Amino acid sequence: MKYLDLFFKLYANSQFIRYLSIGSINTFVGIMTYPILFYILYPYHFNYIDILYLSFLIATSFSFVTNKFFVFKSASGPIFEYFKFISIHIIFLLINVFALKTLVDGYKYHPVVSQLLLTFIIIFIGYYYNKLITFRN
Repeated sequence: MKYLDLFFKLYANSQFIRYLSIGSINTFVGIMTYPILFYILYPYHFNYIDILYLSFLIATSFSFVTNKFFVFKSASGPIFEYFKFISIHIIFLLINVFALKTLVDGYKYHPVVSQLLLTFIIIFIGYYYNKLITFRN
């Protein structure tokens, strides 16, 4: 119980701890969305890049809501913040599409394995962008 109390105290007082805990949930959603959609939609002749776009929409929207309300607890208007949030994530998406195509078509890596690797890279960059730009109070 002592460790659980310590965690909740840290969670309440530390934005970074909140980011790590909520980020773990966002990471899980982001990591699982692509493979689930891939194995559901690929047999129906959906392209792995088209699946990435759908996965992006789901995971990014979920991430915005959790970051706004639980991590950064921002009081700013959601429309302007969503525009800032989605702007960088569209850039991430474009980089992701290029890198995924390179890994899958160029190096013949499996799309799911490639996307998992790219997801982790994007997570680290995204934290600093959101902290310094999107949800800055």
